[in-house]
Amino acid sequence: MTARLVPLGLLLLAAACGAQEALPAAEWGERLASYPRFSGSPSNQVACTTCHAVAAGDERILPGYSLVGAIDRPSFWGGYETDLRGAVDACLLYFMKGQRLDPSAPDTRALYDYLATLGGAGEQGALPVTIVAAIDEVLPPGDSERGAVVHRLACAGCHGEAGTGAGRGVDDAPVLPDQAEAEAAVLFPDSPPAVVFMEKVRHGPFFLVGGNMPFYSLEALSDEDLAALLTFFGLTP
Repeated sequence: MTARLVPLGLLLLAAACGAQEALPAAEWGERLASYPRFSGSPSNQVACTTCHAVAAGDERILPGYSLVGAIDRPSFWGGYETDLRGAVDACLLYFMKGQRLDPSAPDTRALYDYLATLGGAGEQGALPVTIVAAIDEVLPPGDSERGAVVHRLACAGCHGEAGTGAGRGVDDAPVLPDQAEAEAAVLFPDSPPAVVFMEKVRHGPFFLVGGNMPFYSLEALSDEDLAALLTFFGLTP
């Protein structure tokens, strides 16, 4: 299967004089990186840039490392992937409801050319991804004010404002915390809502939690920030 839109050569822009010319591959790749439909799924609402920074100074708390310098890294996903295409495929399959890249597709080459423009800077070595294997107990209370900041930087892009969902970027992302807590009570009635919330944050769609939310490793979100977030939501003991 091919995760692509239409052939690059057919993607034309009108010049000021009315003539048409094809976009340079790297420029089209930049657009693909921020375009959810690149995954090939009409229901997908997240893009590469939803989870990965592409410029210095991005203050968001993101589950994925910056794409700046990614092309020069020797491995990805904490060493589980040694191939850049395989790393992209993992995002497409697990979080973007899509299919693996077709290495011969023009869109695949365009995305690579864009990532190449981001090389030469940023973190280029192999980067750790520490997964919390088990959620045994709720974290102790944290700093609620910090939790509000964590919500804004880590959650609001998809879930919107706390309590209302205003500005939500993903239509089916539950409003935090009330809607998520209500869903947890139905789906996991034997588990405290805070534990379900922690499972979702730490394991994403894996470990039978479900959905498409990417997980946050310890490098992406510390336990201190997660505790602060739970306190902000009123979910700590």
